[in-house]
Amino acid sequence: MAQNRVTLSIAGAQYTVLSDDSVEYMQDIGRELDRTLRNMLEANPRLSQNMAAVLAAVNNLDRARKAELAADRLRSQVASYLEETQALRAQMEALRRLYS
Repeated sequence: MAQNRVTLSIAGAQYTVLSDDSVEYMQDIGRELDRTLRNMLEANPRLSQNMAAVLAAVNNLDRARKAELAADRLRSQVASYLEETQALRAQMEALRRLYS
């Protein structure tokens, strides 16, 4: 896949990034990060931009990790449901043979 070169404006600075994702997607990411940093800086004027960036990174990694764990739990639950469905189908087939 071709890499897209995208310039993002984040907290008053311009960053050029290369990404396999679409330009629109990366611009959305940049806008969200910009909004996050600006909100943090407005809420706590004593924060430097670097401190706000680190806090935003920690918050985003925390959310990502929790989302991964939730996805793992859902995959496990779906696998369990599939196993249960297969067992029930086998029981149903055995009952059909028994009563046919």
